[in-house]
Amino acid sequence: MFPPPRRDVLARLPESLGQFTMQFWPWGLALGIVGIWEMFQRQAEVAWMLVLGLVAEYVFVITYAIPDWHDFL
Repeated sequence: MFPPPRRDVLARLPESLGQFTMQFWPWGLALGIVGIWEMFQRQAEVAWMLVLGLVAEYVFVITYAIPDWHDFL
């Protein structure tokens, strides 16, 4: 499938953040940030691989050309 237009991808950015907030609630996001911070302090190489994987998956999902793209977050 072809990727959606850039303006649609840009429009998905705030919507995807809203989806993360709905799924994990604000304290879940805060705990995730604290956890990744601790991982960077203890095992930086593993933390970078985790962040790289999460960013790659996030970019894949927001550029996925289907109507229910948010179900894949």
